[in-house]
Amino acid sequence: MRIGWIVYSFGSGITSIYSSLSESTTASVRLRVWLVAKFFSAAGFETIQINLDNDIAKIQSKTQQKIDFIIISKISPAPEEMTSISNRCLDILTHFKSNGTKIIVDFCDYTLSNKDHRAPFYKKMIEMSDSIVGSNEKLLSQIKDHDMGKKCVFIPDPVEGTKNKPNVRISNTCNLLWFGHGKNIITIFEAIKSFTQGDHDFAINLKIVSKLPKKERLYIKSMRNTLKSDRFTMEFVEWSSQETVFHALSLCDAVIIPQIRNAPNKLASANRLAETLWAGRFPIAYPIPSYGEFKEAAWLGEDMLSGVRWYKEHPQEALAKIAHGQEQVSAMLSPEAVGRQWIDLVTQ
Repeated sequence: MRIGWIVYSFGSGITSIYSSLSESTTASVRLRVWLVAKFFSAAGFETIQINLDNDIAKIQSKTQQKIDFIIISKISPAPEEMTSISNRCLDILTHFKSNGTKIIVDFCDYTLSNKDHRAPFYKKMIEMSDSIVGSNEKLLSQIKDHDMGKKCVFIPDPVEGTKNKPNVRISNTCNLLWFGHGKNIITIFEAIKSFTQGDHDFAINLKIVSKLPKKERLYIKSMRNTLKSDRFTMEFVEWSSQETVFHALSLCDAVIIPQIRNAPNKLASANRLAETLWAGRFPIAYPIPSYGEFKEAAWLGEDMLSGVRWYKEHPQEALAKIAHGQEQVSAMLSPEAVGRQWIDLVTQ
């Protein structure tokens, strides 16, 4: 069986499934294309990269053999690229659909809102699709609300990295980590505000690991200048590969995953929380829907400082929560467990 992927994320174009996609700054590209394609290949499937930079004639010449399934995941061009990219993608899907290829549209963001410039394109893709996949159940529920009569399947993000022994370290300084996509950096403002203005008798050092565009770098600089305290320090580490995150996880005491109330990315998957647990560290996170199943493995709440206090006051409970969370991640989010769900989708 031959499986093809179409990916286009934030104007980055298409790169090889087996090399550059593994280093994408967009987690969903790594988790929902690269890792899944690796698993399909290991299971004996042939995986094909379909490059949106090529015109339809070139694609036809390179795909003489039938492709059984095409998976579309993370098509998120900038607004100015939307028309050209969407038209090209729909042409490609029409070509393959006419040759009997089945289409799977994979959602890791809610892109059907009338305010989203991608909505008309995604609705057209859904019309052409045979199956729809969502990265979390709340997201899938909102997609189902559009009642498009398609088969809808929940398949979570697989966890990245190596499983490490649970570790809780309590000292006079709490070394916290925030990691994520640069566009989410705005979520840490309220946390930093509470760290600098809240009541705590311990020092906090926050390390930020991300790939930040110029605008977001200026935002970090502004926060540094505005929110100051002799009990709080902040450092920024440029993301160069996922190894940067793994190294930062090994050095931190706990990870904060704050959120802005009513933000659209409250429909995000649990990938950062799962990665934190897998690395043996304790997650302090805003309670978005996908984190609910990990409520016994993390501190969930809106105020990050309260979560840090709880962590410092309950080290043994925190350690037990990490261990419990690792059992959950192993059972539900290992690449093997998630890969089997994708294989079930295309073989049943």
